[in-house]
Amino acid sequence: YEIRLSLVGSEMCIRDSIGGKLGVKVSIDSLPGNAKSTQAMLFGETQGRIIISVNPRNIKEAKRMLRGVSHEKIGVVEKGEKFVVIENGKKIVDSNIRKLTERYHQFSNSMK
Repeated sequence: YEIRLSLVGSEMCIRDSIGGKLGVKVSIDSLPGNAKSTQAMLFGETQGRIIISVNPRNIKEAKRMLRGVSHEKIGVVEKGEKFVVIENGKKIVDSNIRKLTERYHQFSNSMK
């Protein structure tokens, strides 16, 4: 999944987190595809890939809906303010959601 994982994952936390109280922990070890580098996995822009977040209560229904569609669980939403990416069992990204939110808005505002 060359899906701009880093950007999309952090945007999901920034936009969906109420007051920055939710974080995410993602492992890139199980990503399918042929990306040859960590950078390609985190920032690639292959078309047709999406990230969805499913409430644990709805896992069975989500799996039913995705039957026949290639998919992989790559992480979990967690309480806390961390955006964590793991590769080969090691944290390669460990950032604070509030810091990411500030940088996201600084950049967005600079583009106006």
